[in-house]
Amino acid sequence: MNIILECEYGSQAYGLATKDSDSDLLAVNVESPKYVTGLQESKTKRETTAGDGNRSQAGDTDRTIHPLRKWASLCAGGNPTILTTLFVPHYTVSTDHSLNFILHRDAFISKKAGYAHLGYMNSQLKALQGERHKNVARPELEEKYGYDTKFAYHAVRLGVQGIQLMEHGMYTLPFEGEDRKLFMDIRNGELAKQEVVYLIEYYAKQLKKTIDNTKLPDNADYERINTLLHKVYQTEWDRYDYRNQ
Repeated sequence: MNIILECEYGSQAYGLATKDSDSDLLAVNVESPKYVTGLQESKTKRETTAGDGNRSQAGDTDRTIHPLRKWASLCAGGNPTILTTLFVPHYTVSTDHSLNFILHRDAFISKKAGYAHLGYMNSQLKALQGERHKNVARPELEEKYGYDTKFAYHAVRLGVQGIQLMEHGMYTLPFEGEDRKLFMDIRNGELAKQEVVYLIEYYAKQLKKTIDNTKLPDNADYERINTLLHKVYQTEWDRYDYRNQ
């Protein structure tokens, strides 16, 4: 496996981890030619120290490994979690290729990312209000606070991050100051469910206005992204013998 980028994302990267938080790693792997030039598909792999089917606890590490093309496609499509990997403060694996992607990360930023943030927010809002089914991943939080506080703070965070991305074309991580305090207050159950619902609705409206007013393009710069990808594949395929992989 040829990993060109790996980083911690999630609460650790956001600066919002607690003593009960696990670690989430995301890695990007350069596929061998048979997965790019043929009909075989290289799929995302997931590893966890908690064991398959078990919920991760404090001290556990969950690792997701995306094929390069899938990672780039998710970034270009504005997936908030995947875009985070271009802005995290630390990388556990960093290469010339990953640095080049970071230098050209503006090629991945577009209005589409704003709409992706908004879509996730609205979906989570409906789940909190009981308008659609939500898997209860943390029943202890539902029982203690009346709602899943971790789920809720992520919805508000998406609004704040989406606005920042549309206004400045970047994320600033980890969170600090008032933003961090707000997220931690929600996570710690210090806000009533209805207050959180109001905040999600408010930030969703603000995000929609920001998308309408941003100077960002409608879509990612696919031509520039393709150029970056071609360079990685050509370099790595020339460097390694993939015939038996």
